[in-house]
Order: sequence, then C-alpha cells, then structure tokens
Amino acid sequence: MFDEHSTPSIVYLKNLTTMKLLFTLVFSFLFFSAFATLKTTVADGSWFDANNWSPAGVPLFEDTVIINHNITVTTNSVDFGANWLIINPNASIVGDTIFALHGNLRLLGTMNLQTIAIGDGDSTLVFGIVDGLKFIPGNPVNINYGSIVSDSLIAGDNFDNFGDISVGALVAGGIYFNNHSSAAISVTGMVTFGGTVTNDINATMVFGSLITSENITNNGDISCTSWTHGSGIADGVTGKYCVSTCFMNMSTITGTIDVCDASPSGLCDLQMGTITGTVTFCTSGTCADNTGIDEQFEEFSLYPNPSKESIYIQNGEFGNTYFISNCNGQLIQKGIVDSGNINIDQLEKGIYFFNLEHSNSRIILKFIKE
Repeated sequence: MFDEHSTPSIVYLKNLTTMKLLFTLVFSFLFFSAFATLKTTVADGSWFDANNWSPAGVPLFEDTVIINHNITVTTNSVDFGANWLIINPNASIVGDTIFALHGNLRLLGTMNLQTIAIGDGDSTLVFGIVDGLKFIPGNPVNINYGSIVSDSLIAGDNFDNFGDISVGALVAGGIYFNNHSSAAISVTGMVTFGGTVTNDINATMVFGSLITSENITNNGDISCTSWTHGSGIADGVTGKYCVSTCFMNMSTITGTIDVCDASPSGLCDLQMGTITGTVTFCTSGTCADNTGIDEQFEEFSLYPNPSKESIYIQNGEFGNTYFISNCNGQLIQKGIVDSGNINIDQLEKGIYFFNLEHSNSRIILKFIKE
C-alpha cells in the first residue's frame, strides 16, 4: 500500500533498498560464519606458525581457539577475539608481549605474558596459573580458582577469588570483590578497592597499603602495613584487622570485628570517623608478626615538617620509588628518589602521606604542606 503522496516507483525503490539491506546482512552473517572456525593446536611452537594449527592457518579474530601445547608469542602485541580461548592442562601461552583477548577465557594451563587484558566477553575463568607484569580481567564475570602471580592485578569489573593471588599491586574497580573461604591474597604494595569488598571466614588478605572507599565486610583475617578507610561501612562478625603502622578512619567501622593497631600513637594515625562500641581492639591477639616494625622505621624521617616547597628524606636510598597520597588514599604524586629533595610545591595545603619502597617493604610517613 502507498499513501496519496507516494508513487508506485517510489514504493518499489523503497522495497528494493530494504531487500538489498537484508541481503547484505544475511550475506555478511553467512560470510563470517563460514570463516569462523574451531582452531586447535597440533604441536609446540609459535602462535604465528600456520602448521601448528588444525585446520592449518593462524587463528583469525573470530575463531574459537583450543590450546593443547606450549605456544610462544614473539611479537610486541596480539589483539585477538574469540568466543572462547581455552588453554587446557599442561598447555601454555608464553611471551614478552601484550595479549589482548576480546572474548571469554577458560585457563586450565598457564599464561605467562607481559600483559594480559581481557574484555568484550562474558567471563574469565582461571583454574591454572597467570603470570606476568599485568593481568587485567575486564569481563562481567571474573573468577580465580587457580593462581595469579603478577606485578599488578587490575580487576576492571566484578571479581571472585577462590584460589591464591600474589601480586605487587591490586586495583579493583568493579561493583564487588569477593575473597571466599580458604582463599588467600598477598599484595606487597598498594591495594585500592572501588566497590564492595567481602573477606569470608578462613580467608586471608595480606597487604601493603589498604585503601577502602566503599563497604567492606571482613569475617576472615586482613593484615596490612596501613589502612585508610575513607568512606563506606567496614563491618563483620568474626573478622580481624592487623595494622602495623598507619590506621586512618574517616568513615564508620562497626560490627563485632577486632581491630588491632600495632602503633596506635604513630604520626600517621588519624581518627575522624565513627567506631561503634561493638568493635574490639586486639582482643583476639596482638599483631605479633609486626614486632619491631616501629624500630625499623625510626631511621627514616621527613624534614622540614610542615613544609612549603620541598621535603627531605633522611636515610632514603636513591633509586627507590615513592608515592604521595592524600587523606582519602588518592595517589597525588609518584617518582623516583634521585636526591634527598622531593619537590611538593605543586601540592595544595593539607595533610599527606609519603610512601617509600624500601628493602621489600613500604615505609609510610605523614607530612603537612603549608
């Protein structure tokens, strides 16, 4: 049918255009479906060697890939899409490269790469071993049942840990981060949680600097060099916190958890929030593992303090990395100690914390910018 303003030729052209569009869409679907295949390794060797795959040929962006052998990647980067990338037990992908996967991962073997970035799929399932400089799981569902050993773990979306994590730094930006019963997380450096955190009964977390800005429920054990609770509610029933140096609370701590600060009168302790009467302090035992940590840090100091333009660190080793954060745990400045003088002229007036890596530990000193 056509209205009074249409002509048969116009209607015909419209119908023809629609038919061409439908034909193009159907053709495109059939074309890509025909070329999307299941690729399986047949031998150890390079990812880019066509003879290592069945059917022969390097995997294309739309293929599903199953790794049954030890595969190496020698280029600077691989940008790869797959419905599933499956790495079976005793198989591996190894290389000093950036590996970007657009799709789903089921890892039963090993991935040892410089950077592993995963997104645009539904799930990331780790049953094996992840190793390398950076692991960035960004799918809506990210679950670790195995072992993650990396310089840094950047969880861009929701994350559940049932296994072991041992990394240098941890950043979690999803809605939730769950450490389930009997799971263990060890982070030598800074930990930043942007969403809700749970640490279940019999689960452990050992951190350098812990920064929480949302709700955290701890029913297990959390040990850290410093804890900055900037916002949200920290609660729990059976949990314990062990803080060795700096304990800063700007929000609410409640429940029947136990909070033990090994140095409660230190320069970087700050209580500006609320701690309810149900919270206990060191009743489940002192932080025995941190004995002598205050003496270890006595040799370090910042001067002048307060300061307007520069601070000087006494006994700081050249070449070490330093971080400056504010009272909310936000990283403000980062650099390398190349002299005793650290320029703070660009900082706004206020209280800051100077973090220095030293002998596989982290020293935290408070200073005031005038």
